[in-house]
Amino acid sequence: MRDTTGARVRLRALRGGCLVLPLLAASLVLSTLACESQPVRTLRGGRLYLSGTEALDRGDPRGAIAQLEEAAILVPNASEIRNHLGLAYWSAGEEERARAAFEKALDLDCDNEAARSNLARLAAEGASSIRIDAGD
Repeated sequence: MRDTTGARVRLRALRGGCLVLPLLAASLVLSTLACESQPVRTLRGGRLYLSGTEALDRGDPRGAIAQLEEAAILVPNASEIRNHLGLAYWSAGEEERARAAFEKALDLDCDNEAARSNLARLAAEGASSIRIDAGD
């Protein structure tokens, strides 16, 4: 059994006092640590997910896209990464790519309510408003 306590603590420290994103990133990392061929890719993907989300929070959608696209390559079955990638595309004015990312997030996890909400808002509001939901 691999000791992942240190990874969880490091991920929590990356976001300061906010535990929601680090816990999501930790769950991404920990959910695939059982597969011995993937832990490094998954850990790196989790870090890119965090840094991409932080770039999005700072208002840097291009930086977020770069980080989140790489995270999606490393952890292709992570619905949360696809949802945040959709948010980054939407913030950058790339509505079609945002729609595709939200749809992929829902294909991966039909219970991802944040992706469902974001897809509905994108359809309803188009590019006129970027009120987005990152709460996945």
